[in-house]
Amino acid sequence: MIDAVELNGVQGEAYVAATSGCLMKGAGWYLDTGATNHMTGDKHCFVEIDDSICGKVKFGDGSVIDIQGFGSVMFQCKNGEHLTLTNVYYIPKLKSNIISLGQIDESGGRILIECGALRVYDNSNRLIIKLEDRSLKGVLLGYEEGSKAYRVFDPRKGKVLISRDVVFEEGASWPWQNSKQKEESDCTETFIVQVKELGGAGIPEAVDAFRTPSTPSSSSGIPNSEINYPLIQSSSSNTTGTGSDSSSTPPRKFRSLQEIYNETREVDEEVGCPFEHALYMKKEEDDVTVVGVYVDDLILTGSNGKHIESFKQEMMRMFEMSDLGLLSYYLGIEVKQTPDCISLCQAGYASKILEKTGMLNCNSSRVPMEPKCKLKKQDGEPFVDATEYRRIIGSLRYLVNTRPDLAYSVGVVSRYMDTPTVTHMSAVKQILRYVRGTIGMGIVYKKNQEKEELVGFSDSDLAGDTDDRKSTSGIIFFFGESPITWVSHKQRIVALSSCEAEYIAATGGACQGIWLKKIIAELRGDDKVKPVLKVELSVVSASIGLS
Repeated sequence: MIDAVELNGVQGEAYVAATSGCLMKGAGWYLDTGATNHMTGDKHCFVEIDDSICGKVKFGDGSVIDIQGFGSVMFQCKNGEHLTLTNVYYIPKLKSNIISLGQIDESGGRILIECGALRVYDNSNRLIIKLEDRSLKGVLLGYEEGSKAYRVFDPRKGKVLISRDVVFEEGASWPWQNSKQKEESDCTETFIVQVKELGGAGIPEAVDAFRTPSTPSSSSGIPNSEINYPLIQSSSSNTTGTGSDSSSTPPRKFRSLQEIYNETREVDEEVGCPFEHALYMKKEEDDVTVVGVYVDDLILTGSNGKHIESFKQEMMRMFEMSDLGLLSYYLGIEVKQTPDCISLCQAGYASKILEKTGMLNCNSSRVPMEPKCKLKKQDGEPFVDATEYRRIIGSLRYLVNTRPDLAYSVGVVSRYMDTPTVTHMSAVKQILRYVRGTIGMGIVYKKNQEKEELVGFSDSDLAGDTDDRKSTSGIIFFFGESPITWVSHKQRIVALSSCEAEYIAATGGACQGIWLKKIIAELRGDDKVKPVLKVELSVVSASIGLS
């Protein structure tokens, strides 16, 4: 980039030397927003030049080169019109031809970038430069998952492009009827030649199945076993000498796609849990090893200590890892393990929340929310800092991981993060006072419980939300005496009666129970645990009536 231009400042009438009138036709020029002046290193492109003008050009990197002229350059347009670019410096050592957009702007011109094209107008509003639009035309497919970019299909290249720089033409359509269908290549003959070399029974049937043209299915997945599959050649083969006889080459082994899929599926079933993607298991006879993964942290547990130690040694050999010993702290959750039980709490995390909000020494409360508390979006009260409100709500929501008693109250105040008011903040402070009084509470999982039952409870209010009159569902499941899952969320539809609201909550509880049953069966290797869901009597009556 040009940093400065220094001239000799000659005054008076300049000497003009006329050249042969060379027109710029094929040379390339760069549009530069950082250059202060037009300049070129080709003297033959000038139609007039003043050799008495001299000086120096200083670049951004500190280098300096000499100016040996000043004049005008004429361009020939595609329509035959001639345009003259004045005030151009001649710099012999310059390898590029530069047009300064800043100098055009100072002389009264106008530069416009619109719809992917750049246009330059002179001071009489006449278009003098137009760069071709290099954008690609495509068909909108939708949004890219996890970003604000668009997915656009390019029919010419047959590729899907991902870009945020997209301009929509609402009234345009793609001429699909004019597109040429690609000719499908037929590799049947080549395949038959390879199969004939094998010999043996059963091959003609597979070849006949390939001869019959078929329409590919639009559904994904592996076809059923009744369809004849193409064969794939194994990558392993024997290499013979230069003078060996081809008849001595052993037959090559072909495997079907179904066989490969079955083997892959068996490996996946041995490692990954199909009901919880962050959970991995390894079963050896009656022993099982379970690994929970969160980014680069692993939690190991199992029924055999030797298998756990073997797994750790193998992982440390393959990766650069460290053994932190018995689990005591994980993502803000404090874990205490004794021979009789395991307890989880977030006392330290809760203390940090109270300290940041200035509620560490506040008076405690016995309940997280008053029973008759009814919040609404527009209550006429002054607004509070929305950023601070959202920060506190986010911290409380993470605290719900070990505090089921906070699920309902935190869920209610989370609905007003858009425009929180003083009333909403008062409800949040009520929750913080309750946390202050129950800061050491958590969950305890006892060993060898008498009854290993999976029992769930579901409940619902009626039109608890005063803004949209939707009800709130509450679901919790216990394994033995300890809670393992809980949720409190607003229902998606408006229930017309308390029975309907309870039925919607029971439906969510049933789905939760089935999912837990499958996970427990996967961990234990048996299907003995049967989920029990306890609901209101009206829901049972409604279920009997529907059946």
